[in-house]
Amino acid sequence: MKCLLIIVFPVLFNACHTETKKYTHSSGVIYLDNYDTLNINVDKKFLQEFPFIKKVDFISKEAAKEKYIGQGNQDWSKVLEDNPLPESFELLIDIDDFNEEKAAAFRTV
Repeated sequence: MKCLLIIVFPVLFNACHTETKKYTHSSGVIYLDNYDTLNINVDKKFLQEFPFIKKVDFISKEAAKEKYIGQGNQDWSKVLEDNPLPESFELLIDIDDFNEEKAAAFRTV
């Protein structure tokens, strides 16, 4: 998997409290450069093997554009010929199962 950049946001993404357990999650994004989409399933499975990663979604360039426009941004199709947004994997990370040691191991992949 060729990665351009990884960003793990420390901001609380979702917090849900129940009587028995507290769930806290954060989101992360792996931006892909010159990605071979034939590897999507293999790479998703690889990422899901990390115990702190609870969900992995592949975001195509087209889906990224739809999401961008859906957030109230203007469509650039009349100005730009190519879609400038990269493909990516969006991650849902369990903060309770994430620590500095696991982050270091993840960074070396």
